[in-house]
Amino acid sequence: MVCMFSGLLIGCQNSAKVLVECKVDGEKGFLCEVKHTEGKAKAKACWDAVVTCANATKVTGSGCHEVAPGAKAQHLIPFEEIKNKDKCDKAVSFDVTNVKVTIVK
Repeated sequence: MVCMFSGLLIGCQNSAKVLVECKVDGEKGFLCEVKHTEGKAKAKACWDAVVTCANATKVTGSGCHEVAPGAKAQHLIPFEEIKNKDKCDKAVSFDVTNVKVTIVK
């Protein structure tokens, strides 16, 4: 499963748009790519990666990563940091939610 979400922060002089795309890596956890797509300011994106299971369990991991204008980076949310993973019977959807972007000074 792959999911993506975009966060946007616009200020008077600085702006940044960051795209966060995550997928489940069966051996490691949630592997996310953080891509700075617009603006000239360095930005920090924070997000939640959420798997919804058939039994209504929400499996959640959170991440934050700084990214420079035009750059992209990988961020791993390891299984040890993912909540409720042992309670999921079968994954039915995967979303990136609560994306917040702040300008890094």
